[in-house]
Amino acid sequence: MAAEGTPRVLSTQLGQHKNRMVLLIGKVVEFQSTSTVILQTPDEGRVAVHLSQPLPVPEMNFVEVCGKVRADLAIQEVKTVGLGPQFDTKSYTVMVKLAHQHPDVFGWT
Repeated sequence: MAAEGTPRVLSTQLGQHKNRMVLLIGKVVEFQSTSTVILQTPDEGRVAVHLSQPLPVPEMNFVEVCGKVRADLAIQEVKTVGLGPQFDTKSYTVMVKLAHQHPDVFGWT
């Protein structure tokens, strides 16, 4: 989905990636409009995602968003993939934290 070297992030890590492409997983918890949704991330944050096209995923389903982190820490979406109604957020959070401790293993350096 994303180019090699695109880091997976949690909401608490968005500030480290302003103006960069990232991958973010979250549960769709609110449709603010046809062009903006709010995701609840695995680390319990809430992130606004500005969509390039309407999202065909029902509320309360998980998605993976590839997009650019804006100055306001919202994401300008490039592509979204639906992941369904269940996702292991605890394991994912651990994996993302480990990946940021060892970015060379994931090709992010």
